[in-house]
Amino acid sequence: VPLVRALTEHDETAIACEALRALGDSGSPDALEPLLRTLNPAFDGMLLRAAIDGLERLGDPRAVRPLVELATVGPEYLNLVIVDTLRVLTGARIGRDLGSWRAWIDEHKPADPPEVQLRVFDAAEDLGLPTP
Repeated sequence: VPLVRALTEHDETAIACEALRALGDSGSPDALEPLLRTLNPAFDGMLLRAAIDGLERLGDPRAVRPLVELATVGPEYLNLVIVDTLRVLTGARIGRDLGSWRAWIDEHKPADPPEVQLRVFDAAEDLGLPTP
């Protein structure tokens, strides 16, 4: 797990993105938590997209609730990617309406995701900005 965290939270965004996608390809049940930890809407869209891609590749329906939450509070430009991932995870043919996704969750009751602490966004570390 320390190596997974070191790679998925690497200072170089490109390395972290590839690690997140590779986690999804791994199919490991332990891959879900590091992917969910990255769903902090304050992060760069490239990093969020990589986590979403990883979740889709992993195929774990426990990611449905966190993805709907991200679509609610995250950058709107990622909503189509999130909806595509939700469709893959659920098999549902629902559009971008988040109320419909919440209704799907209420009706189908997917398993709850594990409790995770979202990664904290730190401008100095995540953007390379100096501390004032």
